[in-house]
Amino acid sequence: MESIERLTKREYMKLFHQSDWKLFKIGANYYLRIAALLKMNDIELTDEEQSAVYCKDNRLLFRNIQKRLSIGIGSELLIKAHFINSGYLINKPLSKNFKGTLHKIGSIPEIEININETFSFDKLIHALPKLEKERIKDQKHRVHPEITEGLKIAKVFRNKEAHVITNSHDYNELDYSKIEKCIIKLYKEWFNEEVNFNISFEKNEIGKFEIKK
Repeated sequence: MESIERLTKREYMKLFHQSDWKLFKIGANYYLRIAALLKMNDIELTDEEQSAVYCKDNRLLFRNIQKRLSIGIGSELLIKAHFINSGYLINKPLSKNFKGTLHKIGSIPEIEININETFSFDKLIHALPKLEKERIKDQKHRVHPEITEGLKIAKVFRNKEAHVITNSHDYNELDYSKIEKCIIKLYKEWFNEEVNFNISFEKNEIGKFEIKK
């Protein structure tokens, strides 16, 4: 008898094909827009949640948590959209005969592909330099440091906010600036789109997420 975990995982089982990249991209757009635009007034708390004061206004605490989670989820969906659109598998191979992260879609028999597991965000970040060299057909190509740094910050945001909660979090403006620059570069380099992206954090700061047509 299958465990409840395995039965639930079955709901997500899928071998992703190149045409699936558009849905991943739409998902990335959605979460990154939330990260940019979410306001304290969008956060609804019960009296109990608000009265247990952990900061000046608990809506600020949970707004910022939601922003960081959305940054992480959106960034992971974006890199997966890029891998699939570039013709590479995001599903893990089942057999140890197929090592590493970069495998062209169609290069592995479907029976040898794990439809229940995809490569982690971390694995894809580390595989990105090799993918870009192959995609651009230039073995001297280097991924811009802003891209790598932004993705790594987003990965930490997603991992930490999904697993723990703290009543304070230092606001490092440089982290968000790196993420914004990273995302702008990715939309341009990967999807040939100009995106106006600004994550609102400071009072009266205007959030922006607009893909220019």
